[in-house]
Parts: sequence; C-alpha cells; structure tokens
Amino acid sequence: MADEYTDDVWRDKAPLLPSDPHERARSMFLADFIDKKESLTGWRDLVEDIERNKHETVIWYLIAPWAVRAHHIFHFFISTTSFCKDRYAIKISTLHCQEHSHSERREKTICGSVLLLFTAAMADKVALAPEHFAGSPFGVRVRIALAEKGVKYEYCDENSRDYSELLLQMNPVYKKHPILIHNRRAVCDSLIIVQYVDEAWKGKAPLLPSDPYQRAQSRFWADFIDKKVYEITRKIWTAKGEELEGAKKDFIECLKLLEGELGDKPYYGGEKLGYVDVAFVPFYCWFYAYEKCGNFNIESECPKIIAWAKRCMQKESVSKSLEDPKKVYEYVLERRKRFGVD
Repeated sequence: MADEYTDDVWRDKAPLLPSDPHERARSMFLADFIDKKESLTGWRDLVEDIERNKHETVIWYLIAPWAVRAHHIFHFFISTTSFCKDRYAIKISTLHCQEHSHSERREKTICGSVLLLFTAAMADKVALAPEHFAGSPFGVRVRIALAEKGVKYEYCDENSRDYSELLLQMNPVYKKHPILIHNRRAVCDSLIIVQYVDEAWKGKAPLLPSDPYQRAQSRFWADFIDKKVYEITRKIWTAKGEELEGAKKDFIECLKLLEGELGDKPYYGGEKLGYVDVAFVPFYCWFYAYEKCGNFNIESECPKIIAWAKRCMQKESVSKSLEDPKKVYEYVLERRKRFGVD
C-alpha cells in the first residue's frame, strides 16, 4: 500500500504501476502473492506444481507476463536457488510472445454443461465465476461493485465444489474464486477485482477516492478486513470453548476499530458507498450466524456498525447482492457438522 501511495502521489516520474486497469490488477495480484507467500519459495512451488501436473498452456499464458514483468524478482530468485533458469526461460519468453498472438480459445466444457467462450465475440463481454456459496463475502463484493457501476455480466455458474479445471487455471496461484473475465482476460482476488472494476468503468459511482492519501487509507482498511476480520470470524463458527471466546472478543475489538474509522460519516466512502463499504458490508449477512454460533449480540456492542449496515442495505446494489442471513446460518451449520464442530 505504501508503494501504491508513492506511485499515486509522485506519478509524473518513473511510474511503478501500469496505466492499463488489467495490467494494474495483475501487478497488484502478483505483489499480493509475494506478500502472502512471505518468501520466494512460492515461485519454485508454483513452477514445480505446473510441471508436475502438466497443466495446459493457459496457465503459462497467464503467469508468463507476470514473471517477465517482475524480471528483477525472478532474477533474484534464480540466482539464489538451484532453480534451473534455462529450463523455463524459453517457455516463459515464448509464451509471453504468444500472449499477443492467441486471439481466441476453443470452447471448454465446465462441469459437463456450462461453456465459457474465449473467442473474439467475447471481447466486450464480462463474465463472473463466483464461489460455490452465494453468500461468500468475496463474490458478493464483486457483485456489488458491478451493480454500482451498472455493468451487465454473465455468470459462469458452474459447480465450484468440483472446481472445474478451466477456472482453476484462470487462478493458478491461489486456485480459488471469484474470477472476473473481461475482454478474454482474467482478474483474480476479490479486492483487486473491485479496484479493477472501479478503474475499468470510471464514469459512474467511483469507489476509491481520487486523493492519494485517502486511497491508501481505503486500501489499508480493506486489507484489514481481509486479513484480520475474516480470519477471526471464521473462528467464531469453527471454534469452541476458550478459542471461541477469544474470537468473539477479537471480533468486537475489530468492529470498534471500524466504528472509529467510520466516525460520523454515513459510509466509509463519505456521502456515498465506497471501496471499504464494498469490502466490509458482505459480512453483514453473516452476522446472524456469528451471533447464533457465538451466543452474543453485535448491535449491543457496536450499534454504529449495525446502523451503517442497514444504511447500506437500502441500496439496491447491496440488498440484491447479499444472501439471506438464515441461508447463511444453514450453510454454517452444515459446515460445522462437516468439520466436526457439532
């Protein structure tokens, strides 16, 4: 986030992020991958996994541009490990060139019935591969962002429990959904997708502020929600005893921090729904499940958060995107049984 802030403030000299929204999204995705892996061993694991399983060329079609653009990182990696540079250099270089020559891809069957069309005809279309549960906060984020922008899209409504090979190849790094496909190119990771949507369709309902500092703050809080709030809330419905009590305490502390950031504003984005709102409000439909599993009341502890969430729900883009809280609770109960919690 500090790098993005630096690039925003001093954008006239040596730009770090590309101007093209898709290229920016890919750069942010790769940087996030490096952060989450915490070491460059991730490169080796990724390449070895691809080679071992002999995945189709489409994986290299997606990864090669990242590796080439991050050549300084790649060079450091191959110079400090036993990684065989010559073995992959030709493949990476060749497929980087092929990126510009492959104008279409054949139809592929997804779970035997649904088709994704990688043809020139889809050049101006948008497709979304959601997660297997409609209440997943990550897929909901993308749906809200697209609705705010008025973007029409098609669902790749496959059975994600089977995780079709094609869509996994779209996100070979984390192998998870959601995935946005625009102009025959894939964008992965829900927060990066939301930023991409904001940049690709700038004309309506801006989600990120124009001021560099405010943009950095928005990214910080969205990252906080992903890395802190999400991990804690998972424990509320998967843990017992002291671990559950600790998770409840940590969750309320997180909500109080978020209340402080909200302040007296109607939304985190100010007078209008913004990036942090889109990142956080999908969790609202899970609050009922958290309360039932944890035997506590969120509104009594953090009334401003509930008031904010209800305000967000007055927006059609939010209310039509969030799942019914009772269905979320049913899903949680089913998962608890599967995990042996109940």
